[in-house]
Parts: sequence; structure tokens; C-alpha cells
Amino acid sequence: SKAGAEAAAKGLTGKAAEEYIRNRALTAATLAAHAAEGTLSAGSIAEQARAQGMEWEDYVAPAVAAGVGTALIGYGAGKAGAKMGIGDIETSIAARAAGVKDMGVTQGPALTGFIKEITKEGFFEEMPQSAQEQIFTNVATGRPWDEGVDKASAQGLMAGLATAGGHNAVMTALKQNSVDAMPMGT
Repeated sequence: SKAGAEAAAKGLTGKAAEEYIRNRALTAATLAAHAAEGTLSAGSIAEQARAQGMEWEDYVAPAVAAGVGTALIGYGAGKAGAKMGIGDIETSIAARAAGVKDMGVTQGPALTGFIKEITKEGFFEEMPQSAQEQIFTNVATGRPWDEGVDKASAQGLMAGLATAGGHNAVMTALKQNSVDAMPMGT
């Protein structure tokens, strides 16, 4: 593998090489998860505009811009959160799929971690993603750019609070009970 060759070129062997390869794989999986989220956003906006009779050349740029924005906001919020020990749902799923536990999981006391994770996911990820997706949907469909942005922002905030709260609660329970969740695909 490319990561294996890079590890060898850096003179890494054994556990150090294994850790390097694992981290590269998890980074790639996390990037892919955020890119997939952005792709879904772009496709949804394009389909809404197409269904409303808009021409491809009128909606493709806003749809792609929204997809890129969604991916970048998600990835950026995840990276910033990781530096502060705050969990990230996409990273956690990617890590568990790779058989790695406790990555993408909020560190520290349960209540503090819960507050940090819902703040990161709600206020710094889902709310801005939803706002910019609504703006680009409006542009793609010929509506006023700010129509419904407040409602979409509130819905994004609530979705982020709920998903992060659920993720944090499950991961906290698993840690407290010393139970490993089954990796995805098993």
C-alpha cells in the first residue's frame, strides 16, 4: 500500500509503522465521509432545481458550491474538535469500521464531553452547513438568497444537537461499561 511504502521510507517498523498506516487510513476514511456528505448535499440541491424546471447551467455552480461548503465545514469542525478532545461522528464511524475504538470519541468527564460534543456538532457543523445549503438552494432555484435560512439554521442546530447527543451517550456508555461496539460490517 502507499501508506506502507511511506512508512518504510520514513524508516518506521513494527508498531510505529502500523500506527502510521492506521492513521493514514482513518484520515482517508474521514475525508471520504465528509466528501460523501458534501456530494449528497450537492445532488439534493441539483435535483430540487431540476425538478423545478431550472436549467443545468443555472443550478450546477450553486449545487457544487454547497457540496464543497458542506464537506469543508464538516471536515474543519471535526479537525478543530479533535484538537480539543471533542468527538466527531464521522471519524468515530470510520475508526470503528477500521476496527479502532476510542477514536472520534469525546475525551474527559461525561457531562463536559456531552456539552462539548453537542456544541461542536450543533453550532459549528450542522447549523452552518444547513444555512449555506439553504442559501445555495435558493440561488439554484431562483428564490431570494435569504429565504428560509433562519429556519434551516434552526433545523440544522437541532439535528446536530440530537445526533451528537446520541453519539456521545452511546460512546460514554460503552466506555463506562468497558464494552466494545462491533465494528461496522461484522
